[in-house]
Amino acid sequence: MTHTDLKPPPLRGRRAQRIAVAIAAPIVVLGLIAASPAQAFETRASKGTDNGAGGFASTFIGDDGALADCIQPGNPDPYNPGEFVAGARNITVPGNQWGGPVTLTDKQQAQINAINSLHNPGLADGGAEARAQRAAAAIVIKNVVSTQWEYNVLHSAGYNGGANDVGEMARWASYTGGATFADRVKELANQYWAEAQSVQVGSNGVDGNPGTLTGSFEIDPNNNYDGKIKLETTGDTDGTWSVALENGKFKDTGDASGSFAANGSSSLEKPVIGVPPSPGAQYKIKANFSYTAPGKPGADGWKPLLNLTRSVDGTQWVASGTGRETSVGRPASARGSVSDPANRASVFSPEAVTKSDAKYYVSGDRPSDNIRVQLGKNADGTTNQWPRSSKGDYAPITLNGTLYGPMTKKPEQSSSIPAGARIAGTGTVTVGGSSTDPTSQSVKITSDKPLADDQEQASGYYTWVVTIDGKQQAAAVRPWLDGGEAYKYVSDFGIADESFTSPPKVQTKARTTTGISTEIDGTQVPTTGLGLKVKDTITVSGVADKASGFYLVNRYYTFADTIGANGDLVAPTQPLCDASTLTYTSKQVPIDGPGEYETSMNSDHVGVGTWVTSLYSPDGKELTRGSCEDRSEWAAVKQLLVQTKASEPSNGKATDEATLWGTVPAGSQIASNLYEQIGEVTDSDKHLATAGPIGLNEGLVNGVVVTLPTVSYKISPEADAVYFVEVVYDLDGNVIAQGKRGVESETIRLTPPTPPVTPPTGAGRNAAGNGGNGAAANVPIVSG
Repeated sequence: MTHTDLKPPPLRGRRAQRIAVAIAAPIVVLGLIAASPAQAFETRASKGTDNGAGGFASTFIGDDGALADCIQPGNPDPYNPGEFVAGARNITVPGNQWGGPVTLTDKQQAQINAINSLHNPGLADGGAEARAQRAAAAIVIKNVVSTQWEYNVLHSAGYNGGANDVGEMARWASYTGGATFADRVKELANQYWAEAQSVQVGSNGVDGNPGTLTGSFEIDPNNNYDGKIKLETTGDTDGTWSVALENGKFKDTGDASGSFAANGSSSLEKPVIGVPPSPGAQYKIKANFSYTAPGKPGADGWKPLLNLTRSVDGTQWVASGTGRETSVGRPASARGSVSDPANRASVFSPEAVTKSDAKYYVSGDRPSDNIRVQLGKNADGTTNQWPRSSKGDYAPITLNGTLYGPMTKKPEQSSSIPAGARIAGTGTVTVGGSSTDPTSQSVKITSDKPLADDQEQASGYYTWVVTIDGKQQAAAVRPWLDGGEAYKYVSDFGIADESFTSPPKVQTKARTTTGISTEIDGTQVPTTGLGLKVKDTITVSGVADKASGFYLVNRYYTFADTIGANGDLVAPTQPLCDASTLTYTSKQVPIDGPGEYETSMNSDHVGVGTWVTSLYSPDGKELTRGSCEDRSEWAAVKQLLVQTKASEPSNGKATDEATLWGTVPAGSQIASNLYEQIGEVTDSDKHLATAGPIGLNEGLVNGVVVTLPTVSYKISPEADAVYFVEVVYDLDGNVIAQGKRGVESETIRLTPPTPPVTPPTGAGRNAAGNGGNGAAANVPIVSG
């Protein structure tokens, strides 16, 4: 048998040498290239002492009779150590009598590597099992090298087969080890061959490829602070970007630097926001960036590489294993930088969006204006963000409000303030100065002065004008304003949302059609009879026109507990105006200008009541409301209002005339009692005579005059006057109306005293023709 020679890559300055395949420990070194075909190798007999026949390929019988390998790493021959070549690839085995030359594939070299690496007990172990392992490995390696050397010879039963029969190889093993040893070699060779078939070829790791990097910035044309950075690579897409910004930060994190995974994309886009280096400065955002592509691991398997060792005498090369592939490629990085294509501006233009806090205010109110600030356009057309301090506080901005009015006409929107416009008040408010975004807040400017105390003077149209003056801002803020301290924002005059109206003045007074008043608790209260009208006169003054849309609603309330004895009316203990006392509600009365307006109702409740007048805005808001205790709005309604007047047709005779308003119950009668007055009127004044009674027609009466019968009277010499007191009573004798003693219109002054008269004799008839006998027995005598 001869060694199978191997062909290593060319060695500089060396002639080609023969190489033997051997079992050896793995050594990992990469990058050798196959030799050219011109460098062919011959076969050579193995070294040994077995009558010149040699031993197995890559084994020999030592001079001491022991079976030994030709190689350990770096030691091709136990007796002749020589040169070492690491990581040879594409090794060519020259031809011999069994086949032509074979260039080993990656798979073959990986198989040889695996067998050498796994099954090399080392020369130090001279036992039978170690020798059998080395012999079996040599057999498998030989069959891996050339398909001409069929592996099925391992299954032959005899030891005397052909030249390529494993039995022949085993025969040499049995030379020193016997048949049992040869069987063990065959058993191991079968095992190793099966392992060789399952060997996977490994590969080196691949270094990362960062590619060529490019970057760019985009600036938002509407906001110089906003924009984005875009980075791209032509390399691997599983790397990581590292970006550091100058004069800027990432909008989503608020940081000036960050690392971002490529996640399979060749480009990276991130929103950025500018951080000006100084107030109001023009600046550019710059980015320094890098992209790191990680190394790739090699395929898991055995290296397709063999280490080669040459004997000192140069007669042979011996191959040994290099182990498994476990390497990972190195990461690689590329760097770049990019700046904004143009300068960014950092100034801003704060503006105000305002709306009057209310549509209507009345005298004494202090109007206020709701304000929301916003970012306006700069002179260059950009709308930049609100600047913030290093602590995160927004720059403070002071706004001034001026309230103009009252005006007699609704103002029209204008960019200029009309000459002579009256100022009703001013106010100031500051936004910002904290970490709260001013554009997310609503603030108020409140007038330093209330509207005039007199509603007539306060009524009219008003409007706010809001200004932001650069000169009035803090010194640290002015550079941030577009134009610095010359910055000026002024809202239009007459903006509808900034305007409000103060309603006209409303004054009211109750009255009745009778023109009669009744004194109630010291107050002269207009009085009428049940069923007749109670009216209210409303005087509107100040600024009022049809366009304002104001209207009036009048309500009448009848107080409880205001009917006293004998139908007299008294003041309420506690005036109460609510649903329980409401007896009338008028329709809406539109106001189309200053002047008098009137509401009226037909009374349907006896007692003292009051009008309460409300002024409403067009949207139904009650702006002013009268008072329940305003006695100028009180009115009195009696069942029957009676006004009488006495006369003296002749000396010693008197006549009483009554005017009636209200509702007369069925069966009612009226009479009038005549009394003598001496000095002051008292309840004990002497009763002289009674006129009537006479019957009254049932129903509503409005100023009906009833003349009672003339009566004769005789008075004392010292009498000063006589007076009538009328009384009206119903069918049951209940008094429904009764006059008071000493009423001037019912008094007849006696100057000089009337001479005595002779009383009439005989029966007579009363004025109503009801068959009475003079002073009827059922007519009440007024005693007080």
